Amino acid sequence: MPVRIWHDFFFRSIDVRQFALIRIGLGSLIVSYLIGFIPDFRDHFGPQGWLGAMQDLDLYHSGTWSVLFLTSSTAAAWAFLWISLIAAVAFTLGLLARFSGIITLIGLISLWNRNPLLMDGDDAILRIMLFYLLLSPCGNALSISALLRQRTQQAEIWPLRMIQIQLALVYFISGWVKFHSHDWLDGTILEIVLIHPEYSRWNLGRLMTDPALLTGLHATAFMIMWWEILFPFLILFPATRTGAITAGLVFHGGLLLFMRLRLFSVIMLVLYIAWIPPHFFRTPGARNLEVATRLD
Repeated sequence: MPVRIWHDFFFRSIDVRQFALIRIGLGSLIVSYLIGFIPDFRDHFGPQGWLGAMQDLDLYHSGTWSVLFLTSSTAAAWAFLWISLIAAVAFTLGLLARFSGIITLIGLISLWNRNPLLMDGDDAILRIMLFYLLLSPCGNALSISALLRQRTQQAEIWPLRMIQIQLALVYFISGWVKFHSHDWLDGTILEIVLIHPEYSRWNLGRLMTDPALLTGLHATAFMIMWWEILFPFLILFPATRTGAITAGLVFHGGLLLFMRLRLFSVIMLVLYIAWIPPHFFRTPGARNLEVATRLD
């Protein structure tokens, strides 16, 4: 029985369209992310930029690698960015998805290591989730390659499990950190960030004198803390899984509505495709085959 449970959890077959949808969503965000670097690329990443040609800054990742460290030419640095962008577009469209995805991943890692002073959690999530996605046949459906040549429509579920486990860890670690933060523990964090000119989308300072609103914000802060740290356990059980995922959708929707966090909320919402039950994508023929296999 434990072996069967392990096998079903990590190695049963699912429809590759679930991987393909994540590829399209994540790839589109990577394209947008790379385009966002274009206006200030020379200053931020070029050898004549404000970091110069320095490779081993004690200020950050001393000794890490980047393709951009291999050139002292601004033209070559620009060529690298455009190659990364073209690869990201190809990956999104599913044209040689694994090859173009690897080029895109090299581009993201190189940009991070060239100037991590600009980077944040959303940059890390893009890189990590792209890596996991490249372990799957995400180009086998909803792609140019699939139109040109018929490809298998079933794949083992384990790359999807890696994405799910990583998402659960993101929430757990975030919750753990919050339980060690004074502003989260006393419940004042939301009223602070919602009046912060850098993070808040709206000027809500006048509303923060309402006692009922402040009480609601304090209660919301505590609920967020407990939801995050308990998320890996809540998704294990059908009775709590739907509620945990729904709370996540509301949470990230709220962040998108009220806060400026670059691409973080959109990335996380796209990755919620990983929480769609795999049977949602199964065709009637695949369901019949699965039933027949179990009967055997």
